[in-house]
Amino acid sequence: MIINTANRASSLLFQYLIQSKIDSWILPANICFIVPLTFIKAKKNIVFIDINANNFLIDEIQVFELLKKQNKAIGIMLNHSFGIEKDYSDFIKSIKEKHPKTEIIEDKCLCVPKFETSTSPDIDLILYSTGYAKYCDIGFGGFGYSNVDLENSCFDFNNNTLFLDSIKNEIEKKQSFTISEDVYKNWLDNRELPIEMELYIKKILENINVIKKHKETINKIYKDKLPKEIQLGSEFQNWRFNILVKNKYQILKEIFNNRLFASSHYPDMKFYFEGEKAQNTSSIHNKIINLFNDKNIDSNQALRIVEIINSNLK
Repeated sequence: MIINTANRASSLLFQYLIQSKIDSWILPANICFIVPLTFIKAKKNIVFIDINANNFLIDEIQVFELLKKQNKAIGIMLNHSFGIEKDYSDFIKSIKEKHPKTEIIEDKCLCVPKFETSTSPDIDLILYSTGYAKYCDIGFGGFGYSNVDLENSCFDFNNNTLFLDSIKNEIEKKQSFTISEDVYKNWLDNRELPIEMELYIKKILENINVIKKHKETINKIYKDKLPKEIQLGSEFQNWRFNILVKNKYQILKEIFNNRLFASSHYPDMKFYFEGEKAQNTSSIHNKIINLFNDKNIDSNQALRIVEIINSNLK
């Protein structure tokens, strides 16, 4: 496969989509809102499928049920929730056997960046990100592996943050929305990587071990001092440390009031784009808290966050 780079992974996704002849795509409901916006910008039809309540990944049974109803080729985006290192090969193989024209994109933007020595011929695009809040956050960059060379999208980037802020505002108000023509404007960052690819790869490799060690230190505090029953399994703790609590919003408020930080993770995109809830995605979102373990948090801050959580559990 061919390695491609850009300032943002979403640009690579857009570049792939405008070259793809597939018009309709399946997306998991627990995806970052930038992803469906990118599909819409590429003038693709999208449908959201709920996640499996046990592994927080796209419900494979629902995918096959939807594929059975299609009389034309369709595309599927698979994500790796919380950076989980899921092996989709058997699932993808089953899809390709029954629906050989299906195109597959793997979104690994929350995973540890890997420079693939071998990839499945059944996967059409694999995406990684090294931008803000990703596993290896160097402040910019995305790279991907594809079966075709991706050409830079033909529009002038104008950093339309007002458009993205308006979408974020609707999500914060918990209101579904209709995408206007603004989505076709030049909001998507299509700039090239600001440094040579060799330097970019070197920078990633130099940072990964440092980041891994720091995350392990912070994660150990969370793992040792938080109740086991609220923690997700170790396979879900690569990107951030994730917990499920009944009073999520109260705990987040207390964390913020103490000038500390945590995040709420991606809400149910099926609701925002289709007006109907994906039951499992919505249920998990109402309980999930992503505890930071990156370079912006130290051990003392992590201990304070643990105290706040433990004193506010219900």
